[in-house]
This record gives sequence, structure tokens and C-alpha cells, in this order.
Amino acid sequence: LRKFLFDNVYFNPVAKSEETKACDMINKMYEYFCIHTDKIPFEYRKNLEIGDSVERTVCDYIACMTDRFAVQTFQNLFIPKKWAIL
Repeated sequence: LRKFLFDNVYFNPVAKSEETKACDMINKMYEYFCIHTDKIPFEYRKNLEIGDSVERTVCDYIACMTDRFAVQTFQNLFIPKKWAIL
């Protein structure tokens, strides 16, 4: 199982080619949420009230995202929506 995971998941050339994009996506969301703390869900934002830094709070929020939710959040924040034709 270990060999399979390393060969087919961790070091897979297709997955590795997406690594830079994933890092950029996370960095952009980090910068966004550090500025727009009001967009962080309350269950994370309440940590600011008990003394956690904005940076720690944003890291905790992003770290708890699933891959699918992170991509969806990034798309909602940064990818223009198609305009409806009236």
C-alpha cells in the first residue's frame, strides 16, 4: 500500500504538476481572508475574540477545508461569474 501511494498519488506526475496551482490558490485565499475577516465563518472568527491572531485564525479555517470546498471557495472568490443575458 505504501509503495502504491507513493508511486501513484504522492509522486504522480499529474498530481505534482498541479502542486504549484494548489499553493497559489491557498496563498490567495490566505491573503483574502486576512483582509476580509468578516467572511470567515463565526466558529473560526470567534477565536479572534479569545486572542488568536488573524493569521492563526485564517490558517485554521483554510486547514479545515476539504479539497473540494477549497476549490469551490476559491472559484467563488476569484473566478468571474458568467453574466446572465436579459
